[in-house]
Formats: sequence, C-alpha cells, structure tokens
Amino acid sequence: MPASDLPAAILRALRERDAQSPAMLRKRLDLPMGLLLRTLPALEAAGLLERSLHGRRELIRLTAAGKALLASLPENSDKP
Repeated sequence: MPASDLPAAILRALRERDAQSPAMLRKRLDLPMGLLLRTLPALEAAGLLERSLHGRRELIRLTAAGKALLASLPENSDKP
C-alpha cells in the first residue's frame, strides 16, 4: 500500500470496526507496527481519531470529525 493511501485505509478500518487496538489495526491492514505508530499521531493531531487507555490496553477510535470526513468522501477515494 502506498504511504499516501495509509491514512484513508486506517480511517476506513476504524469505520468498519471502531475501538481497535494498534495490534488489531496493524493485523487488519497488514502493516508493520512502526509504520502504523508513526502515522497515528498525525491523524490524532488532525482530530480524526482518538487514542485512549482502557486499563493497560490502548484503543483507537474515530472522532466525530473523522466520521464526518469519511462520510463526505466517495467510497473509493484514497484521500482522507
């Protein structure tokens, strides 16, 4: 997957199943963990997803802004 497609792929994976751990998301997208972990902060800073701890487990969720952005895009668009 080209790096430019990665943010959209992450957001779409979260739309399909919200509240995923980084490990679940990495497995679902078949990505190296380092690449995923380097991409998440930019999406979080843009307000498109949020990361939270539940006990010792980190979960990643779409924010309302992330859901709205995905709803405004054509289904096959690669741009987040």
